[in-house]
Amino acid sequence: MIKVADVIVWAKAVDYARPPSDPSIVTTGVPDSRVRFTVIETVKGEAIQELVLPGYRVSTDDFNDRPAPYLFVRPGGRAGSCFANSYRRDAQYLLFFKKPRTESLPSTGML
Repeated sequence: MIKVADVIVWAKAVDYARPPSDPSIVTTGVPDSRVRFTVIETVKGEAIQELVLPGYRVSTDDFNDRPAPYLFVRPGGRAGSCFANSYRRDAQYLLFFKKPRTESLPSTGML
């Protein structure tokens, strides 16, 4: 995972960059809300200071209940899409990013 990641950051969830349009609806897919992170340290790749990811702010921890290295998503991501998309305000996360492969883009070149 470390070898194939283009960017790895240690970041802190700060606040909503865009809150959910309807707070009563929570999806396991890609939410319409966006969570802003402050980057504490760029571990690998091009340095960034802030990032914004699709997700929800939550008030409870969602620690991985498996031993490291983690081979399975944390409990909050074990339904529907299998992606964990909840982040606790002021909690810290180690985030791994892989740039999309250009050959997988549609022939129109649009994302």
